[in-house]
Amino acid sequence: MLWPQTAQGRRRAWLSVLTLFLASPFFVREFVSTAPSVCTFRNLTGQGCPGCGLTRSVCALSEGRLLDSLRLHVCGPLVYLIALGAWGYYLAALIRDREPLAIEPRHVTRVWLGMLIFMIGYWIVRILMGAVP
Repeated sequence: MLWPQTAQGRRRAWLSVLTLFLASPFFVREFVSTAPSVCTFRNLTGQGCPGCGLTRSVCALSEGRLLDSLRLHVCGPLVYLIALGAWGYYLAALIRDREPLAIEPRHVTRVWLGMLIFMIGYWIVRILMGAVP
């Protein structure tokens, strides 16, 4: 049993994961700016993947550098906002011991699918412009 089976356990797990995600830029930003690429796609092809630049974008945003964040990857601020919203949602669910909103899984799937399509389109544009990091 890797993932909790109870609703309350899943809420705690998601809150923990999101807390780590939102806090990590404060701990890795120096490493991210100097470390070699860990992107498997980039290491195999020499070309950045659709997500290349997202980590640096989120790190820049966590330092309050919105324009740098957008320059590194336009989806960085969106990913950060989605994570903040999800963190608030799971915190409220944990405190109230129930889901604050009834969100249908198909809506979540549509959001993720839309974001994936946008990221691939954005990646293609960046390749054509020679702007993939």
